[in-house]
Amino acid sequence: MPAIEAQPIAIGDEARVHFNLHRGDFAVILLPGARVCAYVDDITLADVTFVVQAGGLQRVRLEGRRQVIAYARGTIAAINQRPDLVGMRRVTFNPKRLDTDKFTCDGADIEHAGRVTFAAAAGWIAGE
Repeated sequence: MPAIEAQPIAIGDEARVHFNLHRGDFAVILLPGARVCAYVDDITLADVTFVVQAGGLQRVRLEGRRQVIAYARGTIAAINQRPDLVGMRRVTFNPKRLDTDKFTCDGADIEHAGRVTFAAAAGWIAGE
């Protein structure tokens, strides 16, 4: 799906990003705002912090209803560049996994990353 912007987003903006399960793309919220201002196919953030809201996670696990409880926060470095994901490591969050309340990469919890590309329903970090 192409980008649909309600408010322009630009390189250097501080934002939070989450995967939109209904649309199959990524929702972008410019900080300090709270509303989605754009939907993009892919986006790259720098200086990334992964956030999982504990109260929301508990609710999702108890009620089984989907809601936004996890996102990445960082500085926009690229938008809709159709990145090559070959050789990159996948970062995901699954609220149904009861053994973790964090994002994971290669089976280990991850809270921060220097640069993450969000595409193909996941986050991707350059392989090392």
